[in-house]
Amino acid sequence: MKFSIILTTYNRGRTFLRQAIESVINQTYTNWELIIFDNYSTDNTDEIITELKSNKIKYLKLNNNGVIAKSRNAGIKESTGEYVALIDSDDFWEINKLEECHNYLKISNYDGLCHAENWLFDNGKGMVVNYGPEERFIYDTLLLHGNCLSPSATVVKREILNEVGGYSENKRFITAEDYDLWLKISKKGYKFKFSNKILGNFRVHSEAESYDTIKNAVAVTEIIKSHYSAKERRGINVAIGNCWRNAGKISQVRGDYRHAFLAYTKSIKLNWLSIKSWILTFTLLIPHKFFTLAYNFIKSRK
Repeated sequence: MKFSIILTTYNRGRTFLRQAIESVINQTYTNWELIIFDNYSTDNTDEIITELKSNKIKYLKLNNNGVIAKSRNAGIKESTGEYVALIDSDDFWEINKLEECHNYLKISNYDGLCHAENWLFDNGKGMVVNYGPEERFIYDTLLLHGNCLSPSATVVKREILNEVGGYSENKRFITAEDYDLWLKISKKGYKFKFSNKILGNFRVHSEAESYDTIKNAVAVTEIIKSHYSAKERRGINVAIGNCWRNAGKISQVRGDYRHAFLAYTKSIKLNWLSIKSWILTFTLLIPHKFFTLAYNFIKSRK
């Protein structure tokens, strides 16, 4: 079983890129290729990749005009492995990630796998996040309740990515293009295994595209609209309301209570019957320290 790993990067040479690449090179499972697409970085990216030179690494450059999906799709086209995995240039894997994924996938009928991650914050704190569960990866459920996977924590069969046309390069989907991909895959009826083993590390920092929760919620809203028909107005409002509630939770965890309040308010306007949105709005009265303790406990047990 061969894994094709796609890493897209832009100006991460002086921060996280080396650690991301080394976390692939040092894997205990050795049947892999690493395809790096650089958006013409202006820092020392070239030097780092030259230093880490390997016949398993293919280094290419592509001007994606800010559409990371374009680079990821190019990586899929270059890939030769049975399974494709993504790693963002500011994340890094545990040394046994590919070995564990191989062990799961070789004995199961699953089409992909998503494992748990450590989320690492700028303030030095972290939390364990489990994804899924499996029953969430059903098209209607995924569309209604939002994303339940992480790109850097997921491996999927390459033939499935080709079948669904890869990532959408629609600029309105930027920061949430992976959610659209999972929706397309789940709609085909493919099954994913979810593991609570912590096999990767996801950095949550202000320079990352995904850090902007409001921008991400707007992108998710566009994706939801593209999957619902015009006749399903009620369903659209509930799904988009859930999207904004999720955005509110992320903002609240980060201590951004102003945006959390705005997101919860928007969620309630879209679906005023949502008890969860009302409850979360009132939790803004709870000191942040106690909220994050409770949130981390609940999230780590899912």
